[in-house]
This record gives sequence, structure tokens and C-alpha cells, in this order.
Amino acid sequence: MRRRLKGECDEVVSICFGYVRRILTATRIKSSSYFMTVIDATVLADLLIGNDKLKEAACILAREDDEWVSTGLWRYELGNVLWKDFRFNEGDRSKLQAALCGADQLLIETVDEVDRSAIWDIACDTELTYYDSSYVWLARSRGLVLRTRDRKILKTCPDVARPMPGLEV
Repeated sequence: MRRRLKGECDEVVSICFGYVRRILTATRIKSSSYFMTVIDATVLADLLIGNDKLKEAACILAREDDEWVSTGLWRYELGNVLWKDFRFNEGDRSKLQAALCGADQLLIETVDEVDRSAIWDIACDTELTYYDSSYVWLARSRGLVLRTRDRKILKTCPDVARPMPGLEV
């Protein structure tokens, strides 16, 4: 079950995310199969502020499987991406803030308790950043697929990493 936001962002978030929900509801692929996908912050950023091609890839993924899970790191990475959009691309501050406040509605779970030692080993073995290794760890530990646009993750972790739909490298 998706968590509901409480507080002053609710109204702004519902407006901001209304268009995402309408797109997904109107085009949802019905399936009896149960899927869950690990996503990194690129997926959320693409859905919220990506160009048309990136938004479409994120929407396709959501139609295929909207059961998204990620490590708690996504909050900081997405926050930084949205801040850069505000700072350098003159993005709308209040809309970006609302997107950040409400992005957790797009995930069914955020995993804050991680195995730091296992993530360390992945980082050392693959030369990925510790941040990126946390996404890989989550996918491996749960036997799930990790969706990302990060080329280094895709190259070094083909056992779990898959490109975004329509953006195959």
C-alpha cells in the first residue's frame, strides 16, 4: 500500500501528481503476474522533470510495473536533481518542491535499513559509487531487477540492472 502524505504538501502534491496518475490509470497494462522493481533516482527524475523521451520511458516502466522499491538514498539524489533544475534551469521552485514532497507516493517501499558491509563489498568489487551500490545491493538481496539509466551500473551489474524501456543502450 502506498503511503499517504500528511501535512501541508498534500494539496499541492495531489495537483502535481494528478497528471502522472491519469496517464498511468488510463494506460495500465492488466496482468495477473506480480512484479516489483528496484529503481534508482534517475527513474523518478525522468518521470517528474525529464524530457519527453525520458518521461515516456518512465511511464512505460510504470505501466509494466508500478510496484517500485528503492533505498532511502533516492530522496537525497532526487532532491539534488530537482534543486539543480531550479538553480540552473530556472525550474518552478514550488512545483519542484511539491514533486520532492510527494515523490514517495510513487514507491510502495523505501528501504532505510541496509547492509552497509554488503554495499561496501559491491562498491569495492565493481568500482561503482557507494550510492549506486546500494541500489544494486537492494536488487540482489531481494532477487529483483534494478531499472536505471546509469551506464556504469548497466555495464558492471548485468545480473540485476536493466535499461529503461525504449532506452536500451
